Amino acid sequence: MVAGPNRSYLWILSRSASLDETILSHLKGKAADWGFETTELIAVKHDRPVG
Repeated sequence: MVAGPNRSYLWILSRSASLDETILSHLKGKAADWGFETTELIAVKHDRPVG
C-alpha cells in the first residue's frame, strides 16, 4: 500500500494484473483500521497484453 501523509490518497499495488480477493479484503481492512476511507477505492482493470 502507498498512502499520502494526511490520508489524502491510498493505492493498493500488485505485481500481477489481478490481486486475490482475500488479500485485497485484508488490505482494505488494514487501511480502514488506519483511518482511510475504503468504500470509494477504484479497481483498475488491467486487460492489455504484456510485452
